[in-house]
Amino acid sequence: MNPVSRYIDTGETTLHCLEWENDGPPALLLHGASFCASVWSSMGRMLSKKFRVLSLDLRGHGDSGKPPGMFSWEHLVADFVNLVDALNLDDVLLIGHSRGGGVSALGSSLRPDRFSKAVFIEPSLSLGSTRPSNQPRRSVSGGSSSPTHLRRAVWPNRNAIFERYRKAEVFQNWREDILWDYIDGGTYTQEDGQLVLKCTPEIERQISEARTPDYMFESLANIRFPVLHVTSENKMRWPDSVPAIQIIRASASSFRHVVVSDASHYIPQEKPEILEDLVQEFIA
Repeated sequence: MNPVSRYIDTGETTLHCLEWENDGPPALLLHGASFCASVWSSMGRMLSKKFRVLSLDLRGHGDSGKPPGMFSWEHLVADFVNLVDALNLDDVLLIGHSRGGGVSALGSSLRPDRFSKAVFIEPSLSLGSTRPSNQPRRSVSGGSSSPTHLRRAVWPNRNAIFERYRKAEVFQNWREDILWDYIDGGTYTQEDGQLVLKCTPEIERQISEARTPDYMFESLANIRFPVLHVTSENKMRWPDSVPAIQIIRASASSFRHVVVSDASHYIPQEKPEILEDLVQEFIA
């Protein structure tokens, strides 16, 4: 089953979701920074056998709105809450990765009665932290030292993007079909035929440098539903997320931590079969 596009006007911006339609309970999927809703296509197809699946483009990404300068954590979490309210979602299975995992945790803690279970995959939940201005974020398309605002945004065609990304450290272990899903969902075609990233380098920079206010973590203790926390074997991308995870561990009705071997931070893209098996076991 192919998903359909759905647009939700929150009043401040327009949010785009890919929806795999089903009469079952909803599942809400959130991607990491600089990516887009289509990176969850494999998970969406699997879950759509039992769930109505909604994969959200975070603001600034994919086909969601890009209001200038409005990419703070407060904006992202408000979008999450507005989406849940606008669609009147209830009994929701929640899955979030990286930035999407942090937004999922913070957002669901403000509407805890709406969620049945949650899977947080290496969520970015750094208490009040921000990256020093002299420490550039690793670009998803450049080398390990490429500042996000300098990364390439325009490409001659799909194959050129694929061949370059396949050699980049971030993408080199991604399953091939998921990399194509990202390229197709994360770019648009100009009149001259060139492809342009929907999440611009400048937007990615603003999002990556956004500070998470400490007060936003006060509500994490509201999370009472079961939580599955998934991390990679070698390291957590966000080691300073530990205090927030400890809050969730203490409050959740059940908490399980699973470590995925031979994977980097990009577990959903590198080990989708393992993650899908973990999710199926979790929701059984």
